[in-house]
Amino acid sequence: GACSVWNELGHITFDMAFLDSVKSTCEECSGKRFKYETLKYTLNGKSIVDVFEMTINQANDFLVILTYKVVCKYWLKLV
Repeated sequence: GACSVWNELGHITFDMAFLDSVKSTCEECSGKRFKYETLKYTLNGKSIVDVFEMTINQANDFLVILTYKVVCKYWLKLV
């Protein structure tokens, strides 16, 4: 699901020789580096971009809560 425009970077930097470089954002993915088809899928309300933007502690909390929910649903089905 990576955006194939601009080599999956989400942006491109143009070196203007004697001027400051110019950074342009991909119009296809809005700089998120993934295709729209990929971004529309979420897990517990978060897209892959949301998870990648989390700190390690935030991602850990997110995954612990998600794991807890999955385990609870599994055990409720057994009861």
